[in-house]
Amino acid sequence: MCYMAYYPPGVMPDYSHLAEGAKLNRDGYGFAVGTSVVCQMLNGPEAVTRFLSHRYAHMDEPALFHARTATGGSAVSLANCQPFALDDGRVIAHNGAMYPLAWDGDVSDTREFAATHLLDWDLRDEGDRAGLERLIGHNKVVIFEAGREPLILNGHLGIWLEDGSWHSNTDYAGVDHKRAGQCGACGMADESLPQASLCPSCQRSYDGRWQALEEGR
Repeated sequence: MCYMAYYPPGVMPDYSHLAEGAKLNRDGYGFAVGTSVVCQMLNGPEAVTRFLSHRYAHMDEPALFHARTATGGSAVSLANCQPFALDDGRVIAHNGAMYPLAWDGDVSDTREFAATHLLDWDLRDEGDRAGLERLIGHNKVVIFEAGREPLILNGHLGIWLEDGSWHSNTDYAGVDHKRAGQCGACGMADESLPQASLCPSCQRSYDGRWQALEEGR
């Protein structure tokens, strides 16, 4: 349940969008410009400023900003900030609640998903990509790979703006997607839901997702 924004080549971010997203998600920040610039930090205003500087200097590359809300009991730490680079050179960031964690220390659901499940899928294959999108439910994942088009898993669940940018939820507009009365994952309205909680459907999906991913192949 974080906030992330994607910018295709040639699109400059709106400062206010980044500032609002950072203000509403305070557990760590990061950005990527292509696969060559990847940075994590714990200071929101500094992250926004540095991202804008790097983005302005590399307008020919895709860019990504992430502001984190810790999920699954994972630590608030620099190690768990996103995006981060994988061993194969790809860069990944995630918005949502992938599954409960049973690990201690600097391990987030995003890192565990990337290390344990992501390599099982050929994301350039339409069938594989659709299968993984189904299994991760309302989660959204952005992946950069050198020399290839960026991928947004479940991109249709986010918000595309006229300037060409994509946002994982309404936080860019200062409207907290974790507000009470609305599911923090799918946005379903339910007056009985407390802030940042999941609706019954998403909770069932969340609880069973680890097993579903294990069995998905």
